[in-house]
Amino acid sequence: MKKEEIKETETITDKKISRRDFVIGAGKTALTVALAGGASSLLRLFPAEASVNASNSSRAYKWQSEQKDAPMYPFPYQKLDPEEAQERAYTAYKELGG
Repeated sequence: MKKEEIKETETITDKKISRRDFVIGAGKTALTVALAGGASSLLRLFPAEASVNASNSSRAYKWQSEQKDAPMYPFPYQKLDPEEAQERAYTAYKELGG
């Protein structure tokens, strides 16, 4: 290595950053991460295949009337047996893999 390259490397590591510059840089980084996360979620909402068939799918939807056998909401309150709830939760966790 040349002496010039060594000096340049040393000045980069010895560079002083003010608190203000640090906070501004951290804010820019946080904003970039937030925008990238938002952009990826928007891409999942609108896949490429959906944009091609968007006009046809909106016309194909048919309103379904209320089903007569649908449960009434809210469900009535029922006191649970804690031991049975614990056993069912443990079994479901083991069977479904957590």
